[in-house]
Formats: sequence, structure tokens, C-alpha cells
Amino acid sequence: MEIRSSATYIWNTRDLLGQGATGAVYKGRHKKNGDTFAMKVSNNLGMMRPLEVRRREFEVLNKLNHENIVKLYASETELRSQNEIIVMELCSGGSLFTLLENPANAYGFLEDDFKQVVKDVAAGMKHLREQGMVHRDLKPGNIMRVAKDDGSFVYKLTDFGAARELEASEGFMSVYGTEEYLHPDLYERGVLRKHGNKAFGAMVDLWSIGVTFYHIATGQLPFRPYGGRQNRDTMHLITSKKRSGMISGVQKSEGEDIEWSDKLPEHTRLSQEFCQERLLMSIQCTLHLFTKIYIKQDETFAKFQELIAVQTGVSAAQQKLLFKYDEFKPDPMAPSSSYPNTSDDNHMVMIGGEYMSPDRLLLHKIPNLPILPEEYALETDSAVGKIMANRAYCCKYAVKQYFRATKAMLVTIESILKNLKKDMMLYVSFCKQIESEWTALQQISKVCYTSQSHLIWVFEALLSKITEPQGELETIREEVHDIKMWTDSKRQSETELRKTNEGIDRFRSLISDVVETDRFYVFLETFRKDAENQSFFNVVSTYTTSIEEIYQSFRKDKHHTSHSRRFIVCR
Repeated sequence: MEIRSSATYIWNTRDLLGQGATGAVYKGRHKKNGDTFAMKVSNNLGMMRPLEVRRREFEVLNKLNHENIVKLYASETELRSQNEIIVMELCSGGSLFTLLENPANAYGFLEDDFKQVVKDVAAGMKHLREQGMVHRDLKPGNIMRVAKDDGSFVYKLTDFGAARELEASEGFMSVYGTEEYLHPDLYERGVLRKHGNKAFGAMVDLWSIGVTFYHIATGQLPFRPYGGRQNRDTMHLITSKKRSGMISGVQKSEGEDIEWSDKLPEHTRLSQEFCQERLLMSIQCTLHLFTKIYIKQDETFAKFQELIAVQTGVSAAQQKLLFKYDEFKPDPMAPSSSYPNTSDDNHMVMIGGEYMSPDRLLLHKIPNLPILPEEYALETDSAVGKIMANRAYCCKYAVKQYFRATKAMLVTIESILKNLKKDMMLYVSFCKQIESEWTALQQISKVCYTSQSHLIWVFEALLSKITEPQGELETIREEVHDIKMWTDSKRQSETELRKTNEGIDRFRSLISDVVETDRFYVFLETFRKDAENQSFFNVVSTYTTSIEEIYQSFRKDKHHTSHSRRFIVCR
């Protein structure tokens, strides 16, 4: 342990945050107020660089001021060695590379986290270009995570040692960067040492961004020759010969053809809709329908239904949307930005489509387990342990998705039952209204029938006393007979209506009984008990934690063994 300091800051060499060829970064603090910072301290090799190169990062950061770019606070010298230091914002959340090394992220970030990274990195790079700068070393290790006061995270670009000012029409000849993230032309010049007069522009950062985003989305690099970075010629072949639209190229064995793909791997944790290229950088509004629906803020309900149809196969005409147990029927012309806020735990429900036989849930793709080595050694235990921990976290994620699915089913069933109950109550109300109208009609009919019967009796009495010509009397008798027949038919209709009303009354009583006794809710509560049972998820979580602890133990043993061997060699 050794305490180092400058005129204003102090740090302990044990508080190492990162180390490179030309220096190291430590956690330090201000001598007077105790505020913490990141101290980037040059070593002797770093001090051997030209002054212009050493001052480049300070000068670049001094011109930048953006939420998604690490802040610069001061430049001083270490008192003992007189080596230069740069005082920067402390990013306590670690780098994206460190996060990707965590088995929980072995198959890429969760969708919401990935979206935040894309948003923040794009914003930081936009500011960089507006200031006429190129970074030239973009990679997960140079993107830091910082916790905000509200518990959320923001991502910031860091390490501007290779950055420089570059106008839109300018180019540069020098090569910087990390092999796996280099543009093919830079790789050819810097790694393969093939000289040429080609100048490079700001577009090299875009290549690095693409590789970085793929790495964060999937947990692996997009271009992987057999043997890794040692197979440099094949690496350059993959990146330089890649066809437009292909986003990955993998060589699985020596001399084998490259396997190209224009899609993300099956194990990625991004949703189907998000993986569509046209949406990647234009996400405006997210609506949760168990899965996520991405839609631009100014698009309307028709587009929303179209996107649902793409994911579910249910046409717009068959869709019934529910939100918080009520039917969701927005103004057809209202923009999607006016729709209610949704989330994974507060999503919409869609009912509709053709009847399908019950089937099991769609399985989340889990990579196969590796073949275990026949012999055990400290050199391989750590690598195998990491793969097992990665798979365990993949299983845990899959189980979590199944748990979410059962909870979504619960919400769906509850929504259907609540709406069914609401419809039943409307039916009861309609039945009562029909009964009321029937009673009124019955009273009117009774008065009408009584009047008509009396009228017929009067006519018949008069006809028996009138001695008019028989022809005229016969006509009157026919008219009286017609009135009598009409009255009788109305009485018959009344009988039929009475039977119908009795049926409606029985229907109302049945519905009222179902509503009042909540008969269907017995099944709901049984399903709720099963759906909210987290014991199976807790078991998987416990196993996953145990597997990771074993891996960390192997990793620690390997580190100590390597350190001991280096010590023995030095002796």
C-alpha cells in the first residue's frame, strides 16, 4: 500500500480502477472536501511520449461538455515522480466490458439496459462530432456506467487518449484502437502492418460503434476467426469481405468456411420487434403487450394494431385490447405518445384470433453445455466454470421469462373475467329493462283487448237487432269477425311473449347468480396461487448463485496460481 498525491488530490495505489501500457487509473479524493475522483496517472513509459500526445486527452476533454462524456476536472503532477495526472469524474459503475464479463450478462444486456446504452452512446458521439472530434478507440471498455441519484444509470464515453480534432473533409493517417473493434482499413494498416497512403475519416468510429453494440446485445464479438485475435489474416478477411447486411461472421474450426448471419443469435435477450434494423436507432415510444411494441410517437392506432398483427398473427379486426381491465379504444387519430404508460408489470392484454389448441410456452433458447475436459486442471477449471455460470444465468433468465408469462396469463384471465362480469351485469340490466317494458306493454294490451272485446260485443248486439239488407249486414259481420280474429291473434302473441319473458327472466336469474357468487373466481384464485408461486424461480436463483461462486473460486485460484508462478520465475 502506498499513498500518492498531487497539490490538490490524494490516492492509494491499492485503489486501482484500471491499468494500461502508459499509466493507471486510481480512485482518489480531494484533499480539502473529500470528494472522490478518477486519477489517471502516467507511468514512466507514458511520460516518454511527446508532450503533444500527452496533452491530447486533456485538451480534447477540455473542449467537451456533455452528460454522456466523462467530465474533466483538473490536470496536475504527482509530487514524488512529477508524472502527469488527469483528474476526471469517477464512474463507480464500472465499464461495459466489466459488466459483460459478469456471467449474468454473458448473452447480452437486457433490452431496456441496451436501449439506454444505445441512446447515451449515440448522444455522446453526436456531441463529439459536433465539436469536430473523432474518438478512434470506441469499445465496451471505454464506456462507463454511472449511477444517478434516482437509482437509474447513465453511460459515458471515456479514454480520449487517441481522440483528435477532425473536420468533416479531413482524414488522418495514424492508427489507434483495439483490434477487435477496428475498421478493416485501420486493421490492415495497424495490425497487419500493410503500409499505404489511405487516409481515414470519422467513419471509423461508426464501425467501432457497430461492433460495440453487437457485443453488448449478444455478449460476444460479431467477427470471430478460429483461434481468436491470433488469426489475424482470417480476421481481416472476415471484416473486409463481409457482404452488406451481414452483421456477423464466425469461423468455428481451422480452415472452415465463414458462417455469415444477418440476424442476432437466438440466445439474445432482445425482443423480436427490437431486432428489426429499421427500429434500432429510431425508437420513440414503447408499448408493452407482454412483448414490447415499438412505435413512433406520431403514429396512430391503425399502425399500433398493424404492429400487433405482425407479432401475433391476429388481424386488427379480431383484436380486443384491454388495459387495467377496461377495453382500450383510443381515438383512431390520436398519436401513440398520448397512450397510457405501460411497463413489464403493467402491460396491455390482447384477446382475439382463431382458436388454437393449448400449447406450451415458446422456449427461450439456451446454448448447449460444453463438453467437459477429461482431466481437471487449474488452467481449465476457471474457463469451464465461467461457461457453466453463463449457462446457469441463461437458465435463470428463461425461468424468469416463464414466470412473467404465467403472471401475464393471470392478468389476462382476470381481465377477461372482469370484462365478462361487466358484460353480464349489462345483460342483467337489459333483462330488467325488457321486463319493465313487457309489463308496460302487457298493461296496454290488457286495456286494448278489453276495449276490443267490449266493442265486438256491442257490434254483435246491434247486428242482431238491425233489419238492413242482408248484403250490407254480411259486410259488417265480416269486419267484426276480422277484428275478433285480430284480437285473438294478439292474445296468442301475448302468450308467446309471456313465454319469451319467462325465458329472459330465467336467463337473468342465472347471470345474477353467477355475478353475485363470483363462480368463475374460484378458478382464478386457484390459478393465481400457482402463478404467484416463486419457489421454482428461487430454487434456480440459488443454484445459479452457487455455480457462480464456484466459478469465482476457480478464477481466484487461477489468479493466485499465475501470480505464484510469476513470483517463482522472478526469484
